[in-house]
Amino acid sequence: MAAVTPAPGKLPVEYDNGLGQISKPLDQIRERTFVSATGTITRIASSGPASAVRATIVVTGPAGDTAYCSLDADTRRNYSASLREGARVMVRGTVRYLPDNRPVIDVLAVHDLDRQITAL
Repeated sequence: MAAVTPAPGKLPVEYDNGLGQISKPLDQIRERTFVSATGTITRIASSGPASAVRATIVVTGPAGDTAYCSLDADTRRNYSASLREGARVMVRGTVRYLPDNRPVIDVLAVHDLDRQITAL
C-alpha cells in the first residue's frame, strides 16, 4: 500500500449537512460553510499593526494533513492563551477560499483540548 502524502487544505473537518454531521477534507467544503477542525497547532504567524494584531495558525491532523486558519484581532486576543505551538485544539469557523483557491478557516472560536483534559 502506497503512503499517503499529507497536503495543505486536506485536514478533515466536520460540518452539518442538514441531515447530520459529516466529515470531509477542508478543500471539498463550500465557501461560507461553518466547520470545526481538530488537530495540533504546528505554526503561528502574526501580522498587522500593534493595535490590531491578527494571527494565522496551521492546524495539523494525525495523518499530517493541514488547515490554514485565520484569526482576526479580537478572536486572537480572546483565545491568546490557547495559541501556542504544540497545543491540541478544535477550531470553529467559516470556510473562505483565497484567490489561488486555497481554503482557509476564518476562526470564530478555539477550544484548547489540552486544558479541557487537565481541567477534568
